[in-house]
Amino acid sequence: MPAAITSQIHVIQSPNDSDRRHYRQIKRAEVEKAQYAEKQAAASYAVALSDGDDADEQRAENALRLASEALAMVTRGKRGLAATAQALKNEVEKLDVEIAEIREVLKDLRQRQLRVARIMCADRMDKAAQEFATVAAHLEATEKALGWTTSLSELYVPLQTPHGASCISEKTIRDKAYALSMEQLLAA
Repeated sequence: MPAAITSQIHVIQSPNDSDRRHYRQIKRAEVEKAQYAEKQAAASYAVALSDGDDADEQRAENALRLASEALAMVTRGKRGLAATAQALKNEVEKLDVEIAEIREVLKDLRQRQLRVARIMCADRMDKAAQEFATVAAHLEATEKALGWTTSLSELYVPLQTPHGASCISEKTIRDKAYALSMEQLLAA
């Protein structure tokens, strides 16, 4: 056999170091590609699980199964469960963060609701206090017209709204009473 043919047969039968390196690079690229595809499929599956869409979940599960099988063929190992578990763990961590954020938003909304409820109650109380002041002024004016002394001494009713007077006092009642005419007193 000629030497040239013998050397070609030798190369085919026992590859040299550069051929082995090239083969390892190709194999490594295939493994990395399969791992990437499996991680993507696992992440899609985890998202589909958390979204609760059965059709998306089924598609993602099939894609994950195919990607896991492809990786198993390339690596001859079983890494699909670990990748799925990691993807699910990542998804749970994301959901935990979102839940914490939503709890903070709900807490803030509850505080806002309570402030609005307080404003509404304060407004109702002030309106009732103003009605009370009108009745008290009529009483004060009637007692004065009869020549009696006031029965409303040391009166103090705090008002809650932030604008305007801070309270209804004996002076407030007296001022309102002096503004009433005899006709207004008798009409009450």
